[in-house]
Formats: sequence, structure tokens, C-alpha cells
Amino acid sequence: MTDIHRIRQLERQLSTCEETPNLDILVRIDTMNDLAWALSDTDATRSQSLAEKAHTLSKSVHEGTEHYQLGVAYSLRTLGYLNMRLGNHPLGLTQLLEAQEILESLEHVDGLPDVLDGITGICFQTGNFAEGLKYGYRQLEAAQRTRDKRLIANAYNNLAAIYFETGDFERAVETLRNNLEIAIEIGYERIESISHMNLAEAYGLMEKYDKALEHGESALRVSQQVGFEMFQVYSLNIQGETYRKMGDTAQAL
Repeated sequence: MTDIHRIRQLERQLSTCEETPNLDILVRIDTMNDLAWALSDTDATRSQSLAEKAHTLSKSVHEGTEHYQLGVAYSLRTLGYLNMRLGNHPLGLTQLLEAQEILESLEHVDGLPDVLDGITGICFQTGNFAEGLKYGYRQLEAAQRTRDKRLIANAYNNLAAIYFETGDFERAVETLRNNLEIAIEIGYERIESISHMNLAEAYGLMEKYDKALEHGESALRVSQQVGFEMFQVYSLNIQGETYRKMGDTAQAL
């Protein structure tokens, strides 16, 4: 099932939940969280709104003496990821670390790789590569426990980015190429687009500009096909920066 089809399916499920007053509220919370996460790369505003509602509802529901902890964790996963993307690193990290603590206390493996992905991303964006590598390997280990190729590919993508920033260029490019093949094989457009972007940046820094442009254009094409607006901006920026390095100011603009 493609990301677009998954979103449409979840939209229908949420509509059914809202039209069925007597439906278990936990089902509604879970559906909200699933849809919020599915929209996190294509509609950040709605994703945030849904995650905030799910968080509030989860806090209002009690299972014994506890709130609906799983609902809280998954809403924080989305909110933390969105804040990571927006550069709100302290808030995002706080949310993701709380989600990690809840999921580990519940021994709930499924959501953990995505939470660790966000933490790794914040470490990377703030230049804390040693900590990022530590969390990246934890993300990979958690992903491998789920046997989900999407989650495994996501972890390798983060590790590749850190390899490159720490000077291990060949290992980074090899990891990204392998990841791109996995993403295409399983139809995972998100990682396909990110892998192209990361390869474009890697080749640009290695002054292999033809390859950089090739992957930048591929990243843009995939992002446009599935509506990843933020990724389209990143892809265009990478291409513009590559043309600038080549001395082609007109194309860069």
C-alpha cells in the first residue's frame, strides 16, 4: 500500500470514528495518531493538530491509575518529529525522550524506531554526531527487531548521513546506494526521496556535480509524485547549491 492510499484509508477510518459516538475512544485516539504520523511529511499543520488532539484525549482517558500511555507516546512521537523538522530542537527532544521512556517501559517495540529516528535527527542537526551515532545504532537495532524494511532503511539513512559528516565518505555513499535499492524495491517513496537527496549532497561535497544533479532531480521528481512539499524545497535547494558550485548562477537562481 502506498503512502497516499494509506492516508486515504486512515481518513475514512477517522471519519467513521467521529460518526460513531459509542465507539471505543482508544480506537479513535489510535486512528488519530496513525493519521497524524502518516501526514507528518505532507501536511505538517494537520498532522500537528491531530497529534495534539490525540495527546489531549490520551491524557483524559484512564486505564486503571494511568493515562492512555500508548496514545501519549505516539502523539509525542509525531509532535517531536515535527519540531525536529521545524528546528525546535529542545522541545522536540523533550517530547521524543518522553515518548522513548513510555515505549520502553511498556516494552512496545513498534513505535521505538521512529522515536529514535527523531532523536538521531536532532543530534545530527545540532552537530552532536557522537550522540547521533549512538542513537542511530539504537534505532537500527530497534528497527531490525521489527523486521520492517522501511524502518531498517530509515535507520541506515541516518547512519549514512552521520558517516558522511564525520568523513567516512565511501561508507556513506555505499550505505545510501543500498538504501535506495531497498526503498525502490519496497515502494517506500519517503526513503527513496531522502536517499536521493542525501546522495545529491554527498556527491556535491565530493565535487561530482553531474551525479549530484542527477540525484537532486530524482529526489524532486519522487517528492512531487507523492506530495512531499518540504522535500521538494530541500531538493530544489540542493540543485541550486550544486549549480552555484558549478558557477552557473542563472540555473542556481
